[in-house]
Amino acid sequence: MLFLGAFTASGLLISRQFQKLFDKQTERHFHRKEHSTLYRIAHHYKMGEINHLYRQVVDLGTVHRDTNFVAYKDTLLMDDEAKEPQLFLKKTFVRKVDDRYYQISLYKYVEEYRALLHGIFSSLVWVFVGLVVVLVASNLFISGWLWRPFYHTLGQIRNFSFNQSDSLNLKKTSTREFRELNMLYSQLITKVETDYHNLKEYTENTAHEIQTPLAIIKAKIESILRRENLDESLLLPLSSINRSASKLSRLSRTLNLLTKIENQEFVAREEIAMATFLKEMIFGFEDLAQLKDIEIKSQLDEKQKLMIDPFLLDILLGNLMKNAIRYNHPEGQICIETFENELILRNTGAPLQFESEKIFQRFYHNGNSSESLGLGLAIVKKICDLNGFSILYEYREGMHCMRLKF
Repeated sequence: MLFLGAFTASGLLISRQFQKLFDKQTERHFHRKEHSTLYRIAHHYKMGEINHLYRQVVDLGTVHRDTNFVAYKDTLLMDDEAKEPQLFLKKTFVRKVDDRYYQISLYKYVEEYRALLHGIFSSLVWVFVGLVVVLVASNLFISGWLWRPFYHTLGQIRNFSFNQSDSLNLKKTSTREFRELNMLYSQLITKVETDYHNLKEYTENTAHEIQTPLAIIKAKIESILRRENLDESLLLPLSSINRSASKLSRLSRTLNLLTKIENQEFVAREEIAMATFLKEMIFGFEDLAQLKDIEIKSQLDEKQKLMIDPFLLDILLGNLMKNAIRYNHPEGQICIETFENELILRNTGAPLQFESEKIFQRFYHNGNSSESLGLGLAIVKKICDLNGFSILYEYREGMHCMRLKF
């Protein structure tokens, strides 16, 4: 665009300079003709000898006239050689000679100039069009062929995932810069992939191996708690240790799950009928809800379907339901509604004890539940982000409301 703008400006500048040159030549022509005409008038030439096709003089007498008057006009005159009307520029002005005023009209042939100027403009237009075609073709050629390896590499970078089993497929290229780019990218990906798999293996091994000593601790404590001659002074500390071990075990599994979600390891998406899925989930939570006399109401859209990994959907809705039951009060309510692209889950309960903006952050939970890890809603938010869903929270009229938009 910069080049085309410069070319257009250059064309206009050339045309303007050509116009100035023509104006100077025209004024020189009129100046010579004026000098010659005034000489003839001053030497009392007859009007028949002064006037001809390209010069006309009219005696205006002695009445005062404006000698500053000048007028230019395009006009057609019959040319003797061409035998047809030709375009001339006519200059009319008034001069005083020996106390008499004369109106002088001089003519300058401009047909060739106008044709030349038109030719210049036509040539510039065609050159401009040609340059545009050449530039567009060059850009298409450069972007479509020369830059093809570069764009292919960009596509590989954009679509790269650690969970893909396919190796990098970078196109061979004769361009040295692109070869270096591909080489550096391959080296970078190899190193990052190695570090990722090492960290992933370490995390999984740690999460797995920590379960064994925790299971042993829990088994030993439960064995001690079942003894008949157990000292009552040890009952409370051992129960506290058992609860802490259980919580640590759940925390390890939950953090491992959260890491897998963040690494996008769940890609087995299926089309799920939400009404059927929710009915089965509600049935599974009815016993838990009945322990607190919580009533579960539902109004489900039978046509609603969702593309998502079933395991992730089970975790997402399960965490929301467990949260709604845990932070509900006895004889409370849980209401579930689904629409075309939306799910709303509301439950009764006390207001939050912290800012609502922090509800999806890790390790934030209401203080009335010591069993909560504070990770359930953080996992829900990660699953929503992974699948492009949005989730909003609000507390209104004594009810917590979770609104999912798919």
